[in-house]
Amino acid sequence: MSSIKNPLEKKRIAYLHDHCYRGCPSNKGWRKSKPLKKAKARRAFRKKANDLARVCLSEDAAPSASIRKQNGTRQAKVFDWGPVALAKFVAWKKSKREEMIGARKKRMAKRLAGRVT
Repeated sequence: MSSIKNPLEKKRIAYLHDHCYRGCPSNKGWRKSKPLKKAKARRAFRKKANDLARVCLSEDAAPSASIRKQNGTRQAKVFDWGPVALAKFVAWKKSKREEMIGARKKRMAKRLAGRVT
């Protein structure tokens, strides 16, 4: 049984010790989603390379832009931010929620202003 009886103290300790991952719905989800994201990036890179290779089969008929694009293709990186402390995560979510207050009205006003001029 826990020696801490005060709910506020329990919440403070939970904020210190608990963590979560921003990119996953569960705290252990990154184990499965990271390999999936890497595989998806590899597939996309292979498809792009194959499509450009088909376009650039004969260099005299291929546009020069596609040849340059073929030389500059790279695989997308999958970033791993690691665990975030629960207190920082909650503060981040709260700030994002506050930023979104009135965001739709701002977008609509911007859209209408662009339409008038």
